[in-house]
Amino acid sequence: YGSVLVLAGTAGLVVGGLASDWLVSRGVATGHLAVAVAATALAIVPGTLTPLANSAPTSFLLMTPLIFFGAMPTGAAATMTQLIAPAHLRGMVVAVFLLWINVIGIGLGPLSVGLLNDLVFHDPLAIGQSMALVIGVSTLSGVLLLALAIRPYSHALKALDATRT
Repeated sequence: YGSVLVLAGTAGLVVGGLASDWLVSRGVATGHLAVAVAATALAIVPGTLTPLANSAPTSFLLMTPLIFFGAMPTGAAATMTQLIAPAHLRGMVVAVFLLWINVIGIGLGPLSVGLLNDLVFHDPLAIGQSMALVIGVSTLSGVLLLALAIRPYSHALKALDATRT
C-alpha cells in the first residue's frame, strides 16, 4: 500500500497541478476547480469498487487510480483558497479549510461506515458494502458540490480582477 500511495499520490498531485496551470494559462479562469471536478468524478468508480475487491491484487489495481485521482484536487484546492482569500485572511482560510476537510474525512467517514454497517446491513462482514456506499455517495456529492461552486468561484475571480485594475 505504501508504494502505491507514494507513487500514485505524488503523480496525482503533480498531474493535477500541471493540468490546472495548463487550463488557466489557456484562459480557463476556473481551471483549478475544473480539474478538481473531473478528478473527483474519475475517482467514483475505483473508490466504490475498491472496498468490494475480493483479492489483494484487485484491490491494489483499483486503489491506484483512486489514490491518483484523489490526490489531483489537493494542489488545486490550496491554490484556489490562496487566489480568492484576501491576503490578511489567507492563513485563517486555509486553517478553516483543513479543519473541515479533516472533520468530514476523519470524523464523518468512518462513523458513516459504522452506522451503515450496524443499522442498514446488520452484518459485521458487510463492511466492504458499507465502505463502498459511503465512498460512492460522498464522492458523487463532492462532484456535485464542486460543480455548483464553479459559478461563484468564477464571480469571485472576476470581482478580484476588477479590484486589481
